[in-house]
Amino acid sequence: MVLSPQRHGSNLELITSGLSNNGLVGNISVADCISHQVAAVYYGTSTYLYVDGVLDNSQSATGLLATNTDLITIGSQGGGGSWRWNGDLDETAVFQRGLSDGQITSLYKLAVSGPKAPQITAEPASLAVFAATPAAFTVAAGGGTPYTYRLFRNHLGRFHWRG
Repeated sequence: MVLSPQRHGSNLELITSGLSNNGLVGNISVADCISHQVAAVYYGTSTYLYVDGVLDNSQSATGLLATNTDLITIGSQGGGGSWRWNGDLDETAVFQRGLSDGQITSLYKLAVSGPKAPQITAEPASLAVFAATPAAFTVAAGGGTPYTYRLFRNHLGRFHWRG
């Protein structure tokens, strides 16, 4: 499976071996000097090409993708070929399954906006204790990946949370 700039244009082309339809050309131009997220999927009965989280083109295809003993190459033609990607590649990923439309859209949104910043949703309750006595607080937060919060005392003697 090869994802490359179309040989005679500014769109992407998905080239496969072993499937009933071995070439899929996209409709969206990517030769605009802007970074794009692209995804190619073969999912049992069809091939799909996505640009920036949106389905660009698809076609029916059946069969098994051809296999060989070559290493996976990203950014160049495998098997000793001379073709090289002209541009930058960032955050490449290979999955063992075909991703759904929703999963590809989610990956695009995450790449564009990053994980959602955490927000404290429940402040800890006030607690009065004697000096040098342990105290336990509970705080709830949402958004982003799991974070650790710590209670600190500032120079005025007031406590505040830091993530």
